[in-house]
Amino acid sequence: MATTPSEREWDLPMLKATNQVHEYGERDFYSVKFYPYTSPEEDPIFAVVGGEVVIVFRITSCGKPETIKLLELSVDVDDEREEDLYSCVWTRDPSKGTPLLCAAGHRGVIYIIDVVKGEILRVLTGHGGDINDLAISPSSPYILASASYDQTVRIWSLDPVHEKYPLAAMLLGEGHKADVYTIAFHHSGRYLLSGGADSVVNVWTLPIFPDKNTGTAKPTLIRYPHFSSSEIHDGRIIDCIAWHGDLILSKSEEEEVKEKENVIVLWCITSFDSSLPPPSPSQAPAIQGHDTKSYFSTDPKEVKFTRLAHFHIEDGDLLYTRFGLSPVVDGIGPVLGFMTKYSRLKFWDLRRLVDYVEYCGSLEGDDHQHATNRPAFLHPCNKSRSAGAAALARVRDTSSASSTSISGHSESTNTEGGLGSSSNANVDWKKSANKWKEMYRVGIPGLNRGLKPHKEVGIEGKSRFTGRMVSWSAEGRWCVAVGSKGFVVVFGR
Repeated sequence: MATTPSEREWDLPMLKATNQVHEYGERDFYSVKFYPYTSPEEDPIFAVVGGEVVIVFRITSCGKPETIKLLELSVDVDDEREEDLYSCVWTRDPSKGTPLLCAAGHRGVIYIIDVVKGEILRVLTGHGGDINDLAISPSSPYILASASYDQTVRIWSLDPVHEKYPLAAMLLGEGHKADVYTIAFHHSGRYLLSGGADSVVNVWTLPIFPDKNTGTAKPTLIRYPHFSSSEIHDGRIIDCIAWHGDLILSKSEEEEVKEKENVIVLWCITSFDSSLPPPSPSQAPAIQGHDTKSYFSTDPKEVKFTRLAHFHIEDGDLLYTRFGLSPVVDGIGPVLGFMTKYSRLKFWDLRRLVDYVEYCGSLEGDDHQHATNRPAFLHPCNKSRSAGAAALARVRDTSSASSTSISGHSESTNTEGGLGSSSNANVDWKKSANKWKEMYRVGIPGLNRGLKPHKEVGIEGKSRFTGRMVSWSAEGRWCVAVGSKGFVVVFGR
Protein backbone atom coordinates (compact mmCIF):
# COMPACT_ATOMS: atom_id res chain seq x y z
CA MET A 1 0.00 0.00 0.00
CA ALA A 2 1.38 3.40 -0.97
CA THR A 3 2.12 5.84 1.82
CA THR A 4 -0.12 8.91 1.81
CA PRO A 5 1.16 12.44 2.51
CA SER A 6 -0.72 12.49 5.83
CA GLU A 7 1.17 9.39 6.91
CA ARG A 8 4.55 10.67 5.72
CA GLU A 9 4.41 13.64 8.05
CA TRP A 10 4.56 11.14 10.92
CA ASP A 11 7.56 9.25 9.53
CA LEU A 12 10.27 8.50 12.06
CA PRO A 13 13.97 8.12 11.14
CA MET A 14 15.29 5.06 9.34
CA LEU A 15 18.77 3.57 9.56
CA LYS A 16 20.95 5.13 6.84
CA ALA A 17 24.58 4.28 7.62
CA THR A 18 26.69 2.43 10.18
CA ASN A 19 30.32 3.40 10.63
CA GLN A 20 32.86 1.79 12.95
CA VAL A 21 36.03 3.74 13.70
CA HIS A 22 38.93 1.28 13.91
CA GLU A 23 41.85 3.71 13.93
CA TYR A 24 41.88 4.16 17.70
CA GLY A 25 41.27 0.65 18.92
CA GLU A 26 37.48 0.71 18.74
CA ARG A 27 37.18 2.92 21.80
CA ASP A 28 33.92 4.00 23.37
CA PHE A 29 32.36 7.24 22.19
CA TYR A 30 30.45 8.99 24.99
CA SER A 31 29.15 12.14 23.32
CA VAL A 32 27.91 13.29 19.93
CA LYS A 33 26.75 16.80 19.00
CA PHE A 34 25.66 18.39 15.74
CA TYR A 35 27.04 21.79 14.76
CA PRO A 36 23.94 24.00 15.29
CA TYR A 37 24.83 26.88 12.96
CA THR A 38 24.63 25.22 9.53
CA SER A 39 21.96 26.40 7.11
CA PRO A 40 19.35 23.92 5.80
CA GLU A 41 21.17 23.88 2.44
CA GLU A 42 24.48 22.76 3.96
CA ASP A 43 25.52 19.22 4.83
CA PRO A 44 25.14 18.65 8.58
CA ILE A 45 28.34 18.46 10.66
CA PHE A 46 28.67 16.54 13.91
CA ALA A 47 31.43 15.67 16.37
CA VAL A 48 32.00 12.59 18.52
CA VAL A 49 34.39 12.25 21.46
CA GLY A 50 35.83 9.42 23.54
CA GLY A 51 39.21 8.66 25.05
CA GLU A 52 41.64 11.30 23.74
CA VAL A 53 39.91 11.42 20.38
CA VAL A 54 37.75 14.10 18.79
CA ILE A 55 36.38 13.26 15.34
CA VAL A 56 34.24 15.48 13.13
CA PHE A 57 31.94 14.03 10.47
CA ARG A 58 29.81 15.39 7.65
CA ILE A 59 26.61 13.79 6.40
CA THR A 60 26.06 14.18 2.67
CA SER A 61 22.63 13.95 1.09
CA CYS A 62 23.92 13.21 -2.45
CA GLY A 63 22.50 9.81 -3.23
CA LYS A 64 22.65 7.41 -0.33
CA PRO A 65 23.47 9.29 2.89
CA GLU A 66 26.86 8.46 4.34
CA THR A 67 29.23 9.77 6.96
CA ILE A 68 32.50 11.39 5.84
CA LYS A 69 35.29 11.96 8.32
CA LEU A 70 36.66 15.49 8.16
CA LEU A 71 39.00 15.72 11.11
CA GLU A 72 40.78 13.49 13.58
CA LEU A 73 42.17 15.44 16.50
CA SER A 74 44.11 13.64 19.22
CA VAL A 75 44.25 15.50 22.53
CA ASP A 76 47.81 14.80 23.61
CA VAL A 77 49.01 16.96 26.50
CA ASP A 78 51.49 16.29 29.28
CA ASP A 79 49.64 14.86 32.27
CA GLU A 80 49.99 11.76 34.40
CA ARG A 81 46.33 10.87 33.85
CA GLU A 82 45.11 9.66 30.49
CA GLU A 83 42.27 11.72 29.09
CA ASP A 84 38.85 10.20 28.50
CA LEU A 85 36.46 12.72 26.98
CA TYR A 86 32.86 12.42 28.18
CA SER A 87 31.18 15.47 26.68
CA CYS A 88 31.39 17.97 23.85
CA VAL A 89 29.42 21.00 22.70
CA TRP A 90 29.69 23.35 19.73
CA THR A 91 29.94 27.12 19.70
CA ARG A 92 31.51 29.67 17.37
CA ASP A 93 33.47 32.89 17.45
CA PRO A 94 30.77 35.54 16.83
CA SER A 95 33.23 37.97 15.23
CA LYS A 96 34.86 35.50 12.83
CA GLY A 97 32.25 32.76 12.55
CA THR A 98 34.93 30.15 13.33
CA PRO A 99 33.46 26.81 14.49
CA LEU A 100 34.71 25.96 17.98
CA LEU A 101 34.28 22.67 19.81
CA CYS A 102 34.44 22.47 23.60
CA ALA A 103 35.33 19.04 25.01
CA ALA A 104 35.97 17.75 28.54
CA GLY A 105 36.19 14.59 30.61
CA HIS A 106 38.34 12.65 33.06
CA ARG A 107 41.11 15.20 33.55
CA GLY A 108 38.68 17.90 34.67
CA VAL A 109 39.74 20.52 32.11
CA ILE A 110 37.89 22.01 29.14
CA TYR A 111 39.52 22.10 25.71
CA ILE A 112 38.46 24.90 23.34
CA ILE A 113 39.25 23.58 19.87
CA ASP A 114 39.45 25.41 16.54
CA VAL A 115 38.00 22.73 14.30
CA VAL A 116 39.10 24.37 11.05
CA LYS A 117 42.76 24.52 12.09
CA GLY A 118 42.58 21.32 14.13
CA GLU A 119 44.26 22.81 17.18
CA ILE A 120 43.52 23.52 20.83
CA LEU A 121 43.14 27.26 21.39
CA ARG A 122 42.70 27.28 25.17
CA VAL A 123 42.38 24.96 28.15
CA LEU A 124 40.06 26.02 30.99
CA THR A 125 41.02 24.76 34.44
CA GLY A 126 39.45 24.97 37.88
CA HIS A 127 37.21 21.96 38.45
CA GLY A 128 38.29 19.54 41.17
CA GLY A 129 37.18 16.38 39.40
CA ASP A 130 35.98 14.80 36.15
CA ILE A 131 33.75 16.97 33.97
CA ASN A 132 30.64 15.05 32.98
CA ASP A 133 28.68 17.49 30.85
CA LEU A 134 28.97 20.75 28.92
CA ALA A 135 26.32 23.17 27.63
CA ILE A 136 26.36 26.44 25.68
CA SER A 137 23.84 29.13 26.55
CA PRO A 138 21.23 29.77 23.82
CA SER A 139 21.50 33.48 24.62
CA SER A 140 25.25 33.78 23.95
CA PRO A 141 27.84 31.59 22.19
CA TYR A 142 30.39 32.90 24.70
CA ILE A 143 28.67 31.44 27.80
CA LEU A 144 29.62 27.84 28.63
CA ALA A 145 28.41 25.70 31.56
CA SER A 146 30.17 22.61 32.95
CA ALA A 147 29.10 19.92 35.45
CA SER A 148 31.61 17.99 37.54
CA TYR A 149 32.35 15.26 40.06
CA ASP A 150 33.35 18.09 42.42
CA GLN A 151 29.60 18.71 43.04
CA THR A 152 29.59 22.09 41.30
CA VAL A 153 28.31 23.63 38.10
CA ARG A 154 30.50 26.39 36.67
CA ILE A 155 29.74 29.13 34.16
CA TRP A 156 32.57 30.28 31.90
CA SER A 157 33.00 33.21 29.53
CA LEU A 158 34.76 32.37 26.26
CA ASP A 159 34.93 36.04 25.28
CA PRO A 160 38.60 36.90 24.59
CA VAL A 161 38.27 40.03 26.75
CA HIS A 162 37.74 37.72 29.76
CA GLU A 163 40.60 35.35 28.91
CA LYS A 164 42.59 36.11 32.08
CA TYR A 165 39.63 35.29 34.36
CA PRO A 166 37.20 33.14 32.32
CA LEU A 167 35.27 31.74 35.31
CA ALA A 168 32.08 33.84 35.51
CA ALA A 169 30.03 31.98 38.16
CA MET A 170 29.92 28.93 40.43
CA LEU A 171 26.70 27.10 41.33
CA LEU A 172 27.43 25.33 44.59
CA GLY A 173 26.50 25.32 48.28
CA GLU A 174 23.04 23.81 48.80
CA GLY A 175 22.61 22.54 45.25
CA HIS A 176 24.22 19.10 45.03
CA LYS A 177 25.81 16.80 47.59
CA ALA A 178 27.32 14.36 45.07
CA ASP A 179 28.62 14.20 41.49
CA VAL A 180 26.76 16.38 38.98
CA TYR A 181 26.17 14.37 35.79
CA THR A 182 23.97 16.49 33.56
CA ILE A 183 23.04 20.12 32.82
CA ALA A 184 20.82 21.97 30.35
CA PHE A 185 20.15 25.64 29.60
CA HIS A 186 16.59 26.91 29.23
CA HIS A 187 16.04 28.57 25.83
CA SER A 188 15.93 31.96 27.57
CA GLY A 189 19.42 31.48 29.00
CA ARG A 190 18.12 32.55 32.43
CA TYR A 191 17.59 29.08 33.93
CA LEU A 192 19.87 26.06 34.17
CA LEU A 193 18.85 22.49 35.01
CA SER A 194 21.23 20.14 36.81
CA GLY A 195 20.98 16.54 37.98
CA GLY A 196 23.34 14.05 39.54
CA ALA A 197 24.26 11.14 41.77
CA ASP A 198 22.35 12.57 44.75
CA SER A 199 19.10 12.01 42.78
CA VAL A 200 18.42 15.76 42.94
CA VAL A 201 17.12 17.93 40.10
CA ASN A 202 17.84 21.64 40.53
CA VAL A 203 16.67 24.68 38.59
CA TRP A 204 19.11 27.57 38.99
CA THR A 205 18.24 31.15 38.09
CA LEU A 206 21.11 32.87 36.31
CA PRO A 207 21.97 36.54 35.92
CA ILE A 208 22.47 37.97 32.46
CA PHE A 209 26.08 37.24 31.53
CA PRO A 210 28.46 38.94 31.41
CA ASP A 211 27.56 40.32 34.84
CA LYS A 212 29.61 42.70 36.98
CA ASN A 213 31.90 39.88 38.20
CA THR A 214 32.62 38.33 34.80
CA GLY A 215 36.26 38.76 33.87
CA THR A 216 37.34 39.41 37.47
CA ALA A 217 39.10 37.23 40.03
CA LYS A 218 35.84 36.96 42.02
CA PRO A 219 33.20 34.98 40.10
CA THR A 220 29.53 35.24 41.03
CA LEU A 221 28.55 32.62 43.64
CA ILE A 222 25.05 31.13 43.39
CA ARG A 223 24.36 29.00 46.46
CA TYR A 224 20.65 28.19 46.24
CA PRO A 225 18.53 26.91 43.33
CA HIS A 226 14.96 28.20 42.97
CA PHE A 227 13.65 24.65 42.57
CA SER A 228 15.12 21.48 44.04
CA SER A 229 13.69 17.95 44.29
CA SER A 230 14.85 14.42 45.00
CA GLU A 231 11.37 12.98 44.38
CA ILE A 232 11.24 13.01 40.58
CA HIS A 233 13.14 9.74 40.20
CA ASP A 234 12.60 8.27 43.65
CA GLY A 235 16.20 8.38 44.88
CA ARG A 236 17.98 7.19 41.72
CA ILE A 237 20.95 8.69 39.86
CA ILE A 238 19.97 11.29 37.26
CA ASP A 239 22.29 11.20 34.25
CA CYS A 240 20.42 13.08 31.50
CA ILE A 241 18.16 16.11 31.55
CA ALA A 242 16.68 18.54 29.02
CA TRP A 243 14.15 21.34 28.64
CA HIS A 244 11.15 21.02 26.31
CA GLY A 245 9.83 24.56 26.36
CA ASP A 246 8.97 25.08 30.03
CA LEU A 247 8.57 21.31 30.51
CA ILE A 248 11.42 19.04 31.59
CA LEU A 249 12.66 15.63 30.46
CA SER A 250 14.90 13.66 32.81
CA LYS A 251 16.31 10.14 32.91
CA SER A 252 17.47 8.07 35.85
CA GLU A 253 19.79 5.09 36.03
CA GLU A 254 19.59 2.02 38.24
CA GLU A 255 21.76 -1.04 37.78
CA GLU A 256 19.39 -3.39 39.67
CA VAL A 257 15.78 -2.48 39.06
CA LYS A 258 13.28 -4.90 40.56
CA GLU A 259 9.89 -3.25 41.03
CA LYS A 260 10.42 -0.13 38.92
CA GLU A 261 11.38 0.02 35.27
CA ASN A 262 13.84 2.53 33.88
CA VAL A 263 12.01 5.48 32.42
CA ILE A 264 12.47 8.93 30.98
CA VAL A 265 10.04 11.29 32.71
CA LEU A 266 8.31 14.31 31.16
CA TRP A 267 7.25 16.65 33.95
CA CYS A 268 6.58 20.26 34.84
CA ILE A 269 7.21 22.58 37.77
CA THR A 270 3.98 23.97 39.17
CA SER A 271 3.50 27.64 38.20
CA PHE A 272 6.85 27.89 36.41
CA ASP A 273 6.48 30.42 33.59
CA SER A 274 9.60 31.59 31.77
CA SER A 275 7.73 34.55 30.28
CA LEU A 276 7.64 36.15 33.75
CA PRO A 277 10.63 38.03 35.19
CA PRO A 278 13.13 35.61 36.81
CA PRO A 279 13.26 35.62 40.62
CA SER A 280 16.12 37.26 42.49
CA PRO A 281 18.77 35.25 44.39
CA SER A 282 17.24 36.31 47.73
CA GLN A 283 13.95 34.63 46.74
CA ALA A 284 15.49 31.15 46.51
CA PRO A 285 13.91 28.80 49.10
CA ALA A 286 15.88 27.11 51.87
CA ILE A 287 16.71 23.52 50.88
CA GLN A 288 17.46 21.82 54.19
CA GLY A 289 15.13 19.09 55.36
CA HIS A 290 12.78 19.01 52.36
CA ASP A 291 12.47 16.56 49.47
CA THR A 292 11.10 19.29 47.19
CA LYS A 293 11.35 23.06 47.53
CA SER A 294 10.15 25.58 44.97
CA TYR A 295 10.02 29.35 44.71
CA PHE A 296 7.43 29.02 41.96
CA SER A 297 4.74 27.43 44.16
CA THR A 298 3.97 29.38 47.35
CA ASP A 299 0.98 27.36 48.58
CA PRO A 300 2.33 24.75 51.05
CA LYS A 301 -0.57 22.43 50.19
CA GLU A 302 0.02 22.62 46.45
CA VAL A 303 2.04 19.94 44.66
CA LYS A 304 5.39 21.32 43.53
CA PHE A 305 5.65 19.35 40.28
CA THR A 306 3.58 17.05 38.08
CA ARG A 307 4.71 14.01 36.12
CA LEU A 308 3.06 14.18 32.70
CA ALA A 309 4.39 11.08 30.94
CA HIS A 310 6.88 8.26 31.36
CA PHE A 311 8.76 6.65 28.46
CA HIS A 312 9.67 2.99 28.89
CA ILE A 313 13.38 2.21 28.33
CA GLU A 314 14.08 -1.37 29.33
CA ASP A 315 17.82 -2.05 28.97
CA GLY A 316 18.39 1.59 29.93
CA ASP A 317 19.98 0.75 33.26
CA LEU A 318 23.53 1.74 32.29
CA LEU A 319 24.97 4.89 33.82
CA TYR A 320 25.78 7.72 31.42
CA THR A 321 23.43 6.86 28.58
CA ARG A 322 21.78 9.96 27.15
CA PHE A 323 18.63 10.63 25.18
CA GLY A 324 18.28 13.24 22.44
CA LEU A 325 15.30 15.49 21.66
CA SER A 326 14.81 16.80 18.13
CA PRO A 327 13.89 20.45 17.52
CA VAL A 328 10.44 21.44 16.28
CA VAL A 329 10.78 22.41 12.60
CA ASP A 330 7.82 23.31 10.36
CA GLY A 331 5.41 21.77 12.85
CA ILE A 332 7.23 18.41 12.83
CA GLY A 333 8.56 17.05 16.13
CA PRO A 334 9.84 17.02 18.72
CA VAL A 335 10.96 13.39 18.68
CA LEU A 336 12.65 11.75 21.66
CA GLY A 337 15.39 9.23 20.84
CA PHE A 338 17.23 6.81 23.13
CA MET A 339 19.75 4.05 22.33
CA THR A 340 19.78 1.11 24.77
CA LYS A 341 22.79 -0.89 25.94
CA TYR A 342 21.75 -3.59 23.45
CA SER A 343 21.84 -1.21 20.45
CA ARG A 344 18.13 -0.65 20.04
CA LEU A 345 17.18 2.93 19.18
CA LYS A 346 13.73 3.89 20.47
CA PHE A 347 11.70 6.84 19.19
CA TRP A 348 8.72 8.67 20.70
CA ASP A 349 7.02 11.47 18.75
CA LEU A 350 5.80 13.93 21.42
CA ARG A 351 3.46 15.62 18.95
CA ARG A 352 1.56 12.35 18.68
CA LEU A 353 0.83 12.47 22.42
CA VAL A 354 -0.87 15.86 22.05
CA ASP A 355 -2.82 14.84 18.94
CA TYR A 356 -3.92 11.60 20.61
CA VAL A 357 -5.33 13.49 23.61
CA GLU A 358 -7.23 15.84 21.28
CA TYR A 359 -8.50 12.93 19.21
CA CYS A 360 -9.75 10.99 22.26
CA GLY A 361 -11.46 14.13 23.55
CA SER A 362 -13.45 14.34 20.32
CA LEU A 363 -14.80 10.77 20.53
CA GLU A 364 -18.25 9.82 21.66
CA GLY A 365 -17.44 7.37 24.40
CA ASP A 366 -14.67 5.07 23.17
CA ASP A 367 -15.99 4.69 19.62
CA HIS A 368 -12.84 4.54 17.50
CA GLN A 369 -14.60 2.54 14.79
CA HIS A 370 -16.77 5.39 13.55
CA ALA A 371 -14.28 8.21 14.11
CA THR A 372 -13.66 10.32 11.02
CA ASN A 373 -10.68 12.24 12.38
CA ARG A 374 -8.40 9.41 13.48
CA PRO A 375 -4.75 10.55 13.10
CA ALA A 376 -2.73 8.73 10.45
CA PHE A 377 -0.29 7.36 13.03
CA LEU A 378 -3.04 5.31 14.74
CA HIS A 379 -2.90 2.00 12.87
CA PRO A 380 -5.74 -0.43 13.74
CA CYS A 381 -4.96 -4.02 14.74
CA ASN A 382 -6.46 -6.90 12.78
CA LYS A 383 -8.56 -9.55 14.44
CA SER A 384 -6.80 -12.80 15.29
CA ARG A 385 -6.92 -15.35 12.50
CA SER A 386 -6.27 -19.04 12.18
CA ALA A 387 -2.66 -20.15 11.85
CA GLY A 388 -3.09 -20.92 8.15
CA ALA A 389 -4.76 -17.62 7.35
CA ALA A 390 -2.15 -15.73 9.34
CA ALA A 391 0.67 -17.46 7.45
CA LEU A 392 -0.86 -16.57 4.09
CA ALA A 393 -1.33 -12.98 5.25
CA ARG A 394 2.33 -12.76 6.23
CA VAL A 395 3.36 -13.92 2.77
CA ARG A 396 1.00 -11.39 1.18
CA ASP A 397 2.13 -8.50 3.40
CA THR A 398 5.88 -9.15 3.33
CA SER A 399 6.62 -5.94 1.44
CA SER A 400 4.70 -3.76 3.92
CA ALA A 401 5.39 -5.53 7.20
CA SER A 402 5.76 -3.33 10.25
CA SER A 403 8.68 -5.31 11.64
CA THR A 404 11.52 -6.22 9.30
CA SER A 405 15.08 -7.52 9.43
CA ILE A 406 17.28 -6.12 6.69
CA SER A 407 21.07 -6.15 6.34
CA GLY A 408 21.89 -6.63 10.00
CA HIS A 409 19.22 -4.37 11.50
CA SER A 410 15.57 -4.61 12.41
CA GLU A 411 12.84 -1.99 12.49
CA SER A 412 9.53 -2.04 14.32
CA THR A 413 6.92 0.70 14.24
CA ASN A 414 4.57 -0.94 16.73
CA THR A 415 1.81 -1.21 14.15
CA GLU A 416 -0.40 -4.09 13.11
CA GLY A 417 -2.06 -3.64 9.76
CA GLY A 418 -1.53 -0.27 8.10
CA LEU A 419 -4.31 2.29 7.98
CA GLY A 420 -6.67 1.24 5.25
CA SER A 421 -5.04 -2.19 4.82
CA SER A 422 -8.13 -3.91 6.21
CA SER A 423 -11.84 -3.20 6.34
CA ASN A 424 -13.58 -2.25 9.58
CA ALA A 425 -14.95 -5.80 9.74
CA ASN A 426 -11.42 -7.17 10.15
CA VAL A 427 -10.32 -4.66 12.80
CA ASP A 428 -10.14 -5.55 16.48
CA TRP A 429 -11.07 -2.14 17.89
CA LYS A 430 -10.68 -3.13 21.53
CA LYS A 431 -7.18 -4.44 20.89
CA SER A 432 -6.38 -1.33 18.86
CA ALA A 433 -7.57 1.02 21.61
CA ASN A 434 -5.52 -0.80 24.26
CA LYS A 435 -2.41 -0.74 22.08
CA TRP A 436 -2.78 2.99 21.42
CA LYS A 437 -3.15 3.66 25.14
CA GLU A 438 0.13 1.85 25.79
CA MET A 439 1.89 4.13 23.32
CA TYR A 440 0.14 7.50 23.54
CA ARG A 441 -1.99 7.94 26.67
CA VAL A 442 -0.53 10.46 29.09
CA GLY A 443 -1.80 11.65 32.44
CA ILE A 444 -0.65 10.09 35.67
CA PRO A 445 1.18 6.86 34.78
CA GLY A 446 2.60 4.82 37.63
CA LEU A 447 6.30 4.89 38.41
CA ASN A 448 6.64 1.30 37.22
CA ARG A 449 5.12 2.00 33.79
CA GLY A 450 6.07 3.86 30.68
CA LEU A 451 4.81 4.58 27.18
CA LYS A 452 6.02 2.05 24.65
CA PRO A 453 8.16 3.45 21.82
CA HIS A 454 6.49 4.53 18.59
CA LYS A 455 9.34 2.96 16.65
CA GLU A 456 12.39 0.80 17.39
CA VAL A 457 15.43 0.15 15.23
CA GLY A 458 17.76 -2.64 16.29
CA ILE A 459 21.39 -3.05 15.22
CA GLU A 460 22.16 -6.77 14.98
CA GLY A 461 25.13 -9.11 14.55
CA LYS A 462 28.69 -7.79 14.52
CA SER A 463 27.40 -4.22 14.40
CA ARG A 464 25.77 -4.54 17.81
CA PHE A 465 27.07 -2.07 20.39
CA THR A 466 26.22 -0.37 23.68
CA GLY A 467 24.52 2.96 23.06
CA ARG A 468 25.77 6.05 24.89
CA MET A 469 24.19 9.13 23.34
CA VAL A 470 21.75 10.33 20.69
CA SER A 471 21.90 13.73 18.97
CA TRP A 472 19.74 15.49 16.34
CA SER A 473 20.62 17.89 13.56
CA ALA A 474 19.34 21.47 13.69
CA GLU A 475 16.65 20.87 11.06
CA GLY A 476 15.50 17.63 12.74
CA ARG A 477 16.15 15.45 9.70
CA TRP A 478 19.18 13.54 10.93
CA CYS A 479 19.80 11.58 14.11
CA VAL A 480 23.13 10.06 15.18
CA ALA A 481 23.79 7.50 17.91
CA VAL A 482 27.23 6.60 19.28
CA GLY A 483 28.56 4.15 21.83
CA SER A 484 30.97 1.30 22.40
CA LYS A 485 33.45 -0.25 19.96
CA GLY A 486 33.77 2.95 17.95
CA PHE A 487 30.30 2.81 16.41
CA VAL A 488 28.69 5.87 14.83
CA VAL A 489 25.21 5.16 13.45
CA VAL A 490 23.25 7.61 11.27
CA PHE A 491 19.45 7.70 10.98
CA GLY A 492 17.48 9.97 8.67
CA ARG A 493 14.01 10.76 7.37
